[in-house]
Amino acid sequence: MGEFNAEVITVKPDKVKISVERLEDFKIAEEDLKVGSYLQIADDKDVILIAIVESFSIDLIEVEKIDERNSSYFDLERKYIIEASPLGVLKDEKFYRGGDTLSIPPKSVKPAEITYIKKIFEDSIEEDKKFAFSTLSNNNTVAVPVDGNKFFNKHLAIVGASGSGKSHTTAKIIQNASSIKKGHYEGLNNSHIVIFDIHSEYGNAFPRANKIDIDNLILPYWLLNADELEELFLEAGDFNNYNQASILRKLITINKKKENKDIGEVFFDSPLKFDIIEILNGLKNLKNETKNAKSPDRITFVDDSYQLEKEGKTNIDTGVLLSEEEKIIKFFDGILDFHPTKSQNIKSGNFADL
Repeated sequence: MGEFNAEVITVKPDKVKISVERLEDFKIAEEDLKVGSYLQIADDKDVILIAIVESFSIDLIEVEKIDERNSSYFDLERKYIIEASPLGVLKDEKFYRGGDTLSIPPKSVKPAEITYIKKIFEDSIEEDKKFAFSTLSNNNTVAVPVDGNKFFNKHLAIVGASGSGKSHTTAKIIQNASSIKKGHYEGLNNSHIVIFDIHSEYGNAFPRANKIDIDNLILPYWLLNADELEELFLEAGDFNNYNQASILRKLITINKKKENKDIGEVFFDSPLKFDIIEILNGLKNLKNETKNAKSPDRITFVDDSYQLEKEGKTNIDTGVLLSEEEKIIKFFDGILDFHPTKSQNIKSGNFADL
């Protein structure tokens, strides 16, 4: 340790200014002084003010000197000026925020000893509430704990530029949170943590975690939302997309009602089971259906419900008379056969061109 050659020249509520003669001697052991370093300023009442270095400057002072011939002359000497911001005081081995209890003038100033720095951080939280995942940036031997209960009872955001260590910090917090436990037993503690690892960054950090990914997660198709269902069934960019989306919504809504009869109100977006095979049947049958040209509400299935022209006349009562919903429910049953179109008797359904 060098001889300390510094003195406090200004004391303000939010600033302490210190003059240092030989900066190379103003350090403890091999720790270099820098912005962010801690200083300890003592008074005659055993109160120690802890301050953090904010800025550094050099003043040139004209000093009278005597040469070998005993003649006086003036020369410029450097004075190193350090400005520091008070953090708090150490009194009776305890750290208190604020610096208004320091007696003036202070008697000494020097770089803060590591034991004092530890008291600021490590002793600031009650032992049973400590949660530590970080250390002091300029001295990694000093742990910086937080109150775990308060820390995890709030919404948190970890922000920073690309490459600044956001993912590493997140992993470190979760690793420490899941490893802290009371008593001696095998396994993790009772923490319940879910990580949405969108970019697959945390697999190596948590090798014992229950990992759910595309290889082992199967979600039912009926949980897809409206946009996802339309993306699944409809071709992007098709000029008929609007009409197709309308038909799809109608079929799925009716099928959900059919499959969930005990549910009161059912909508297209309701997260309820429906039969995707029946939806495909319905779409194909809507495209292939034909109707009685004279009675469009009657579907011309290939069965006994339709009779062709007899004696040169068209029977407008031939075909199956169904409401729109009844027709769609019937179309769910399977791929059906329809009579081909015939001039003046049988025409295509409304969705033949979709």
